[in-house]
Amino acid sequence: MGLQSEKQLLADGYDALSALLNEGPGLELRRRPAPHEARDDAGYDAFWEVAGDASSYIGTFLVEAKARVTPRTVEHLRPMLRPARLHLMHEPTVLVLAPWISPRSRALIAEEGWSYLDLTGNALIRMRRPALYVRLIGSDTDPNPRERSEVLLRGTQIHALVRVLADVEPPYRLADLAEVTGLSKGYLSKSLSSLHEQGLIDRPGSGPVTSVDWPQLLRARAAEYQVLRTNRSITYLARRGLDVLLRELRGAPDALVTGSFAAHRIAPVAAPAQLLLYVPDIDTYAKRWELLATSTGANVVLLEAASGSQLERPHSVDGLRHVGYSQLVMDLLSGNGRLPEEGEAVLEWMIDTPGWRLPDLKALRQ
Repeated sequence: MGLQSEKQLLADGYDALSALLNEGPGLELRRRPAPHEARDDAGYDAFWEVAGDASSYIGTFLVEAKARVTPRTVEHLRPMLRPARLHLMHEPTVLVLAPWISPRSRALIAEEGWSYLDLTGNALIRMRRPALYVRLIGSDTDPNPRERSEVLLRGTQIHALVRVLADVEPPYRLADLAEVTGLSKGYLSKSLSSLHEQGLIDRPGSGPVTSVDWPQLLRARAAEYQVLRTNRSITYLARRGLDVLLRELRGAPDALVTGSFAAHRIAPVAAPAQLLLYVPDIDTYAKRWELLATSTGANVVLLEAASGSQLERPHSVDGLRHVGYSQLVMDLLSGNGRLPEEGEAVLEWMIDTPGWRLPDLKALRQ
């Protein structure tokens, strides 16, 4: 960050925090020199003091001002803000300040026990003495995105990449990912750089991907995907009942079960009442199974997948074909009603159950 822009950010942040503290009983924010223990360290941007009635000292904010904060920024700050160093400075409250901080970055900052403030109104201020807690919600979208904005986890191309990253153990090289996904190297390079910056994968330099935070990756993708809107979907009533339909599905190799019925076999939350099915053609299969289109009281939803990657790596359960685990989680987390709760239950099962991920990309070709 340039010196002038940093000064302006610190000035704007100081004014914003002062306004918040002035709403409290007799609290005042003041600028103060760095403590002796921090004066030789150019990594700290500012120290602000909170004073109470009669100008009595209460506590200190150690301010880290950043033009842009990403999950990777939090990782880089961690060594310089480790508890032992903060203890030498009499344990100031760490405050991360930026023009805007994304929801995921805010969550990671909070996990570290730090505070944050951005100029769109997002704030989490936690100070031990006095017992000060302020939480405000501002913007969840960057009001001033960069010209080359982050790769968003939207679209059919990124879905194919997400599924491979979730389903296969790393490491893997860009060229190998291009081969198994059919995506261009240019698109993959940009996507992997963005995912690395967001802390969802580790990819040192332009080398291979060495690790994947696949639970968070699936959650992030599900936030940009809606199972009932991204895919073509129509709701129906199985007039002969779901038990009859499920028996007939055993003879339908091109239908894939997802949603509550698939989740119930892995991590039951409640008895499933609505059957979600991926089929090649909704109209054909509605006629085949004698389904009645309805907008109320539906117990079947037929889906046409927006991307072929959604149908890859299925597995069989009692003669019925189910979508792959990673696809199931994204369908559930992006659904309505209790589906997100079921999605988290399946995700916990996946975290606790080793062996469902493929050992390497070669296994995809078998």
